[in-house]
Amino acid sequence: MKKAVVFIMVLSLVLSAALAFGTANVSSWTSGTLTFKGSSSVTVQNSASTTTYAAVAKHFQGDKRYGATSTSTTLYSSVSTAGYTVTASEVTASDSGAFGSGWTAL
Repeated sequence: MKKAVVFIMVLSLVLSAALAFGTANVSSWTSGTLTFKGSSSVTVQNSASTTTYAAVAKHFQGDKRYGATSTSTTLYSSVSTAGYTVTASEVTASDSGAFGSGWTAL
């Protein structure tokens, strides 16, 4: 749990500068001189506009998803199913609207 929260916080700091606009499945990204590489079993999906983003991360064997946005300091979690990766359809907006029903603010 602590690793997931730290991962999301780091992700929140670098995604806006590191990812292209649109939706992407990220295994590694670079921000300035720092390169971040996720675990081989962690997937991240994001939805971005020209000014905002929302991102969801999940470990393949885990039963929770974690989300963050560039418009809020709130982190979100949601019960999930173990044995699958996060898909683009799970990030429905580029702001906190992506974390409505079924998501809990941490």
